[in-house]
Amino acid sequence: EMSQGDLDSLMNPLKINERDYKPARLAFANGAIQRAFSGVGIRVKGASSRGYVKKSFRVSLDEFSADVPSFYGQKTLLLKATAMNPDWTRERLSAYLLKAMGTPVQRMSFATLYINGMYRGVYQLMENIDKRFLMSRYGNSTGALWKCEPNAAFLNHGRSCSQYLDNYEPQTPLAESSCQPLIS
Repeated sequence: EMSQGDLDSLMNPLKINERDYKPARLAFANGAIQRAFSGVGIRVKGASSRGYVKKSFRVSLDEFSADVPSFYGQKTLLLKATAMNPDWTRERLSAYLLKAMGTPVQRMSFATLYINGMYRGVYQLMENIDKRFLMSRYGNSTGALWKCEPNAAFLNHGRSCSQYLDNYEPQTPLAESSCQPLIS
């Protein structure tokens, strides 16, 4: 639930690049458990997909209230519209195959989204890849983590770190101090 004004602002195509969180209340129910969170923040996520009618969202459980407990160890939830994945299987199948090969992958499931009682569709509920992800998969959060920019390609840009900064944004101190793990 959120104010109609904040919802209108969130969905406004003229505000496509806005990254401000809007205050909301989140209710989760899966048949076995029901949880409600007040003081959460919600914003549109993505790059080129921001222009689509069905938006993807980033939900920050502690954006407006610091004392909110985590939800299955998460403080940030991603609701991906999967507009470019019409069969709903590519990302899940890729994650399944990577996990079968021993690669740490983000948790994901399907979710039905309602905002202010209005059905918004089926989304892919995904774990955010951040320091919490590093801690849960590797036992520490000090590893090198980068966020790929929208047009990033996995190409060799040379041996200089500066050649990678247009495509990869450091997310941890190790990634900020050295891009060698990215280059190697």
